[in-house]
Amino acid sequence: MKMERDLAKKKEEENEKNVEKKTDSDKDRNVEKQKDSNDNLFVTVYICADSLFGFGWCIVGMVWVFGNYSAMISECPGYVRDWNPAYITFAVVLTGVDLAVFLVFIIYVLCMEGCGDKK
Repeated sequence: MKMERDLAKKKEEENEKNVEKKTDSDKDRNVEKQKDSNDNLFVTVYICADSLFGFGWCIVGMVWVFGNYSAMISECPGYVRDWNPAYITFAVVLTGVDLAVFLVFIIYVLCMEGCGDKK
């Protein structure tokens, strides 16, 4: 009985070691995949194009929302029966928040580039 317990204990310890080794190798593979995706030209081009499009879309949205704010407040109640001016106010607030987050992100990126580890 004691030998069976000892064998079971040894097998359990070996299984735990194998699980730890497997977990470490999985982590290494994930790190390698992340490095590969960072070096991929397609991913870099996509991120740049997406960022430029998002920046342009933010500007277009701000021009439209802020430019048409008073017209929407005065004209929309005539077209829509259950009109609530809070919709337009929400759009203006959401656009302002989007701009603020975008600016904070740009400042963060610039600070990380300037203060980052240069190799």
